[in-house]
Amino acid sequence: MKEKPMPQPSEYRQRAQECVELAQTVRTSEQRVILLHIAETWLRLANDSVATMRKPIAGETPTLN
Repeated sequence: MKEKPMPQPSEYRQRAQECVELAQTVRTSEQRVILLHIAETWLRLANDSVATMRKPIAGETPTLN
């Protein structure tokens, strides 16, 4: 089975934005809070994936930019 590539940070941010937009349309504050928590989780995933992409792969020499 072929392994899927890890989603890009922009994809996680897009999902977070969708949750925020949906939160603005729901009827109850409980639903809004849940969606905003999900959005925060997507943003955390985006930040984590950026940090992961910056880490050197084992055995590689890090480069200075």
